[in-house]
Amino acid sequence: MTVQFWGVRGSLACPEPEVARYGGNTSCVEVRCGDRLLIFDAGTGLRSLGNTLTRSGRPIDADLFFSHFHIDHVAGLPFFAPIYEPTTRLRLWAGNLLPSRRIVQAIGQMMSEPLFPLGPDSFKAAIEFHDFYAGDVLKPHPGMTLRTAARARSRTSPTPSIVPARSTRTCCSWRATSI
Repeated sequence: MTVQFWGVRGSLACPEPEVARYGGNTSCVEVRCGDRLLIFDAGTGLRSLGNTLTRSGRPIDADLFFSHFHIDHVAGLPFFAPIYEPTTRLRLWAGNLLPSRRIVQAIGQMMSEPLFPLGPDSFKAAIEFHDFYAGDVLKPHPGMTLRTAARARSRTSPTPSIVPARSTRTCCSWRATSI
């Protein structure tokens, strides 16, 4: 298993030189589990990851897990180059929207006038949407298990988010068993 951080900032991307040591992009983590590509969060770091994947010349087949739908965790999605390629296969997963909303609705709202000039109908990739409830056990691929947990509600996070089973401080962490 390999892990690469493409974005670690919260709330606002910061391009200033004084933060360059840790990077200026918002949340995006690439995890390679065997031949599987798992992406956790679609912050502004997703753009750089997408550019790197596109340069590889290989078709992209990935699972993208949203810890929650605050803008800093989804803002990179419209700038993810592979999502506009018909050879790309994506599975998008979110566990904090049900029952009032689904992933496709949240993305549609973010990518609508006057906020964004293109809608999700501009995506060319084959996309599957997987809504689930925080606390569900996910099996995205044979031999792979991700356990999710609901984060306690707070003033800044009015809806449940995904947390690791052992922590209550972060909202994006997943425990995976090997493939």
